[in-house]
Amino acid sequence: MISKINIAGGHSTGVARCVTYRQTLYSQNGNNQPDLTLERNYYNGLKTVCPEVGGDNNVTPLDFSSPLKFDNKYFKLLLWGKGLLNSDQFLLTGKARKTAELGEKLCRK
Repeated sequence: MISKINIAGGHSTGVARCVTYRQTLYSQNGNNQPDLTLERNYYNGLKTVCPEVGGDNNVTPLDFSSPLKFDNKYFKLLLWGKGLLNSDQFLLTGKARKTAELGEKLCRK
């Protein structure tokens, strides 16, 4: 589990292209519905950057609160439903409860 958190922690800095997270916004499970774990205002903001069609190369920071700094704010965003990549968001909202608990501990630091 620690390795999964470390991998996700690497996403504290950098950006993602729209094409890498579009499915999260428009058809998470192939049912034309978004990822319901996303916080609503964050979701609506992402849709303005990443339209359903086109904009493949539009970029969004992986951690919008401190995009150039490696810190624990990235993990806090995940807990608040503001994880850009669904693979990261799933670490805390999915069925991997022990991984979520570790992420919560990192946020307390």
